[in-house]
Amino acid sequence: MMPQNVTEGDTGKPLLGQTLNGGHRPKMPQFSPLARAAGLTLDEDDVMSDLLRRPGALTFSHMGMYVLDIERMARFYREVLGFTETDRGLLGTAQLVFLSRDPAEHHQLVLATGRPADLGFSVINQISLRVPDLATLREVRRRMQADAGAHDLASVTHGNAISIYVRDPEGNRLEVFMDCPWYCEQPLREPVDLDLPDEAVMAQAEAMARNRPRFQPRSEWMAEMAHRMGQA
Repeated sequence: MMPQNVTEGDTGKPLLGQTLNGGHRPKMPQFSPLARAAGLTLDEDDVMSDLLRRPGALTFSHMGMYVLDIERMARFYREVLGFTETDRGLLGTAQLVFLSRDPAEHHQLVLATGRPADLGFSVINQISLRVPDLATLREVRRRMQADAGAHDLASVTHGNAISIYVRDPEGNRLEVFMDCPWYCEQPLREPVDLDLPDEAVMAQAEAMARNRPRFQPRSEWMAEMAHRMGQA
């Protein structure tokens, strides 16, 4: 017996996740460019879309970057940002250090030897880390200010977030940020004074956000995004 959520179209092939409504044939899914390139059928493309639309079906886990001085970089991420070294070793001739702040993730960051010494430009635009409140954001800023390897420190608001930006000892840009309870159109980046009281910092961020198009509570923006992503 065919499952209730599987019906047949003109060709007699099952259309997964679709039902007949009042006797009308379901709308056939369209080929995506990726599916056409992979040679998938309509049914296979539709199944792939349904699988990937599920919340949590595809989540970011970790990233790796090549470094010049692996011990210096490992120390920075352990001591300044509180990562735990979970493993280290050789893979061929490359030395690897695995770092994480989540016990469910063996590693969130991998450092690997092999960065060319004459590389004058980092292709990493930024690595962003979230904190829950301004007190934690200020503590990260304090630790960055105390570390000789951190440089180019700046405090900004994006309207929908309050951030500090800083470069690690090898020039990779880090963002540490706190979400605001509202959304506004991006991009936006303006200086903010984190030495002010919490209420003043939040008021400054909100005033900038309210002057941007599409200002709305974060919950409404998240509901809109869930709908657009097929997760509503």
